[in-house]
Amino acid sequence: MLFVSGKRAYNEAFAYDVTTGRYTQLTTNKTINGTSVSKDGKTLASSCIDGTVRFWNADSGARLRQLQRRPGDSDAVALAPEGNVLASAGRN
Repeated sequence: MLFVSGKRAYNEAFAYDVTTGRYTQLTTNKTINGTSVSKDGKTLASSCIDGTVRFWNADSGARLRQLQRRPGDSDAVALAPEGNVLASAGRN
């Protein structure tokens, strides 16, 4: 089981595996506003202040893909349990 915690001022988030105590650090050059974990726990999604949504490998912390949402920030992100839908929300 994973949970994600972040520090906005440092542009990083941490994915913690509560069964092993292991964590993975996710670092970007933009503020991370929100995160979501896939059902299988292998992929993380983050929403950033620059409007992007980024996908990460939960084990290694490697960035897998980046999507540009639209102008403005992206405050929240959610992955559907089936893994085929991503929702992102912002103030614009």
